[in-house]
Amino acid sequence: MRARQAASLLVFGAFASTAGGQEASSARLYVNYFQSRKLVVLDVATSKVVREIAVEDGSGSIGVAVTSDGKRLFVVDGDSSHRLRTFDPTTGKELASYPFDRRALLLGGGPVIHLTRDERWLFVDTYDYPAAASGVRVFDTQAGRFTPLGLRGRPCGAPAFASSRDGSVVAVCPGVAQELKPVQRAPGEFLPGPRVPTSISEAADVAMSADGRDLYIVEYMHDGAPWRLVRWPRGQQTPREYNLRELLQIPPDAGRRGAQAWLSVSPDGTTLALAHGLRVWLLNAQTLQLLHQVNLSGSANQLILMPDGRSVATVLDNNSGGDDVLDLISIESGQAREIPLKGLRFPGGPTVLTVARVP
Repeated sequence: MRARQAASLLVFGAFASTAGGQEASSARLYVNYFQSRKLVVLDVATSKVVREIAVEDGSGSIGVAVTSDGKRLFVVDGDSSHRLRTFDPTTGKELASYPFDRRALLLGGGPVIHLTRDERWLFVDTYDYPAAASGVRVFDTQAGRFTPLGLRGRPCGAPAFASSRDGSVVAVCPGVAQELKPVQRAPGEFLPGPRVPTSISEAADVAMSADGRDLYIVEYMHDGAPWRLVRWPRGQQTPREYNLRELLQIPPDAGRRGAQAWLSVSPDGTTLALAHGLRVWLLNAQTLQLLHQVNLSGSANQLILMPDGRSVATVLDNNSGGDDVLDLISIESGQAREIPLKGLRFPGGPTVLTVARVP
């Protein structure tokens, strides 16, 4: 089972421009606080709650995904019984419910579903507690059903997934990253493809460029140890490794043991965004040269690319006891804008976040 902590990072376009205003007015933020029993939908422009959807999250973090056009919402939840549900985000109406066995009850947070970039497949983490075995179920978003077989070609029980617009999927496991190739004659089946060894035994986050050219893996930060990031240019047999402590000039004693980090790649593949603690770094995606460092007023919670592709954002824990904050950061300029989330205060537990266009 993975125990990755959930969090979110958002990046906007230039905030003084019209484009920045358009982005804010056309995005919805979906937030679930652990054991809050609800998925809160907020309008990014006003930070006001649009609606709340009841969920069952008493036993573990829920899974949330939204299609790029904002017109279909997927929620995985359930306590004694488990289910995948689809919703119309415009009305909040439940469209269908698909029960299944043994969802992964990740008490520590972390992604439990992955909607592929082409929106063709939804991977759902499962865990058989009596057998101590991890699994992955495959949901066919076009047919509206689970496929008969799980994701058999994966290189470990509970991979972290990354995908691209052309349908490419990569599963990241301890010490290895492997492509999974869909079988055209058998929808829902995937064959193992090229794989490469990596030096990362526990991935904090993974990200892939939209064209599938590059895969990035970052590990948890530990005191006194190198902080490694791996870039795998697809098609090459050897990935490239970087020590982020050296690149970003981070002191050896900075970062508590197992501290989380998040990644996101701009749609054109030129910029890599990295969030950890009180900082966000924007890097050249090919050379890892530092472009901008953004100092935050609170600890980052997760990393999310905004729908217009020109910005990322993170939700900040407000240690002063006030409302939590949505921090929007321009990929081009590194400028940040804070939007208070009115009346919302994230508890100490994990938070699940995603963002999508207003349908």
